[in-house]
Amino acid sequence: MARRIVRRVVQVMVNRGPWGFCVLVFKKAGQKLGLVKVPEATERAMKGGAGKAIHPFDEEYGTDTSGLIFGDDLWSTAYYGVTPSLLTQMVGALDLDWERFVFIDLGSGKGRALLLASQFPFKKIVGVEFVPELSAAATANIAKFNPSWRRCKEIESINEDAANQRRCCEV
Repeated sequence: MARRIVRRVVQVMVNRGPWGFCVLVFKKAGQKLGLVKVPEATERAMKGGAGKAIHPFDEEYGTDTSGLIFGDDLWSTAYYGVTPSLLTQMVGALDLDWERFVFIDLGSGKGRALLLASQFPFKKIVGVEFVPELSAAATANIAKFNPSWRRCKEIESINEDAANQRRCCEV
């Protein structure tokens, strides 16, 4: 737990700088103490409430990979699922002997890239996500995702810090 907090603090310092880190800490503390009010539209967007845009991918496959989750909630920059056509074109252009390779997505979020990668016959697909809520969403999405075009059946989401090489590199 302490290691995860230290990593998040370092990540925020790198992404926002020392001043941005201080601003974020005071903002979060103010919100917790009720001294700072989060605008209603921002609160809804962070919680996926009214006005949440559902990506056509999710509508078609019954998954939940949509939404913009602001970095303030993740101690990161932000979460936003990959564009399906972009990922498909990039991976498809590789022209690999697919069965020899494991597709690994570091910072896999809710798992849209994992699901899209399953159209290629990889040996295995692994997502590594350190935010527990996003990893849980990815696991739920994997469980319900079964399109006719899926060629890789072995997909998993690991809730872990990607820097933990002992667990994340056992594929």
